Amino acid sequence: MTHLLAWCFGALLACAAGVAQAQLRLALDDSALDAEQRQASQSLLDEAMAALPPRFIEQLDREVRVSWRAGLPSEVYGQVGRFSGIELNAELLAKLVDGSAARNQTGRPHGTQRQELLATLLHELTHLYDRARLWPAAERRHINRCRQQARSLGLVGLPEDCRGQSERRFTLSDDPRLLDLAGWQQRVGQRGARDLDNGQVARSPDSYELTNALEFVAVNLEYFLLDPSYACRRPSLARYFREHFDWTPISEPCASDYPYLNAGRDFAVQPLGRLDPERVYEVDYLLA
Repeated sequence: MTHLLAWCFGALLACAAGVAQAQLRLALDDSALDAEQRQASQSLLDEAMAALPPRFIEQLDREVRVSWRAGLPSEVYGQVGRFSGIELNAELLAKLVDGSAARNQTGRPHGTQRQELLATLLHELTHLYDRARLWPAAERRHINRCRQQARSLGLVGLPEDCRGQSERRFTLSDDPRLLDLAGWQQRVGQRGARDLDNGQVARSPDSYELTNALEFVAVNLEYFLLDPSYACRRPSLARYFREHFDWTPISEPCASDYPYLNAGRDFAVQPLGRLDPERVYEVDYLLA
């Protein structure tokens, strides 16, 4: 009896440990690193974990190996493979260790080499999250219902809220709502089929986001997590990510008014004005 109780107690402890570890874990491959390299690398990984939403960490239940790889092109800060985990460019390791990566400006959107490395980690982790089909329970039920309707009614008979839902393969990047916000609009009369190109280039922080919807999600989640002004620059996308993760990152307060260009011919008028949305009565659209 004593042995049985001991076995049961051990099994309960094992189950509890398994539940406690049911979350994302970043495992540094430090076999070829010295103590300073190990410490600097682990600090970067810890910062990435601290930036992620709790739901992201809880749902992406796996261990992701992170290593430094020699031979990557200098413009590539990192990449993720199906079996290799996340590989960071080994050329940047020495600069991460001596601290110069935190000062060296790159001319890229995130500024310093260290911040670009951090953004790269978040970017590649987002790809893993996106591929894992980690839909919230209500969204999963909606997708399953749309799939059942597609099998019984066909694409022609699908209701509007099921367009694009029956063939979902990714957590975020093929969500019809996300695609609407991103700029891949539905083609007229094509039952939810999307434009192949995204022409919203004027205010893009990084043109790489327009490569495809997968990269759009990964790039924008970088900024959602790292840029305190993201919610002011892209409020609809920020709201989308907040609702999906049920979580809000640190953000700056947004201006209460909006700038607009006075395009009239009266040159005595200030060309750049400010608009208080609370004073807008209605908006009329002229289609020509």
